[in-house]
Amino acid sequence: MVMSKSLLSGDRTMSKRPKVYGYAASTYTRMALVGAEKKGLDYDFQPVASWDGYDKDPEYIGLHPFLKVPVLEHDKVRLTETIAILVYIDRAFEGPHLTPSDPLALAKMWEIISSTISYAWPYWVPVLATNRLFNPMADDAVDENLISSRLPEMCGAAELIGNYLTARSGGFDLADIVVARSLKYATETPEWHDIAKAAPRLAEWWESTKTRPTIAKHMPDTDWQQRTEDYASRKSNP
Repeated sequence: MVMSKSLLSGDRTMSKRPKVYGYAASTYTRMALVGAEKKGLDYDFQPVASWDGYDKDPEYIGLHPFLKVPVLEHDKVRLTETIAILVYIDRAFEGPHLTPSDPLALAKMWEIISSTISYAWPYWVPVLATNRLFNPMADDAVDENLISSRLPEMCGAAELIGNYLTARSGGFDLADIVVARSLKYATETPEWHDIAKAAPRLAEWWESTKTRPTIAKHMPDTDWQQRTEDYASRKSNP
């Protein structure tokens, strides 16, 4: 991976070298990067915002009308949805297969991905991670009532996904990427103890998955104290 130093300045001609646009804290950007790394791609990463995504480059609207990340450009192709990007990476390039060939295993992979995005991610990230990790960083209020009232859903989703993961056959695939990045921030919160207790299969899967080289590279533990200081510095020196 090569990280570009500027945002959108310079030549905007699409290259045959894959380029991923996003920002580091984004769960979906990290999914795309893990997929690219696992596939063994030689690609560029183009940051379009500060680490936390609060300060996006206004020119990015030229790539995505809703300023969402990630975006993948490759030759004449531009894709703006994470799952589409992951499928394209798997099918367009040589390297380890990230999707099963067996019909049932493929269906199970999509079942896990769909369930994670529909039932787990909305609780693990917007409710838990935003309140417990990102709001304190930005000196915003933490909604403790929301966290506590939604903890049963967080645990229920974790139990469901854990059961799906351990019941499948086959090896590492796109479902592992989607679940790992969706779950990562939750594991950095105090509530992870309760979630792991309610979903021991998911907790066991996470312990074995987080040490995989591509996962560890793109999902390191966050130094939230340092990120808080960085955020405060940007706000005081715009």
